[in-house]
Amino acid sequence: MLAVLRGAYWMRFWSLLQRGDRRETVRLASKALEIVALDIFGKNGWRSNNKLCF
Repeated sequence: MLAVLRGAYWMRFWSLLQRGDRRETVRLASKALEIVALDIFGKNGWRSNNKLCF
């Protein structure tokens, strides 16, 4: 989960370096990736407060 959210973050950061309509396309793609990941993990019982290790 964390890797997907970090990937979406870096895609948004990368969008700042793009020109024109590509900037908006990359930004929207990163937002869609984040929404889909949160939806998939949420439907399968993953809560954001779950920890991977103790």
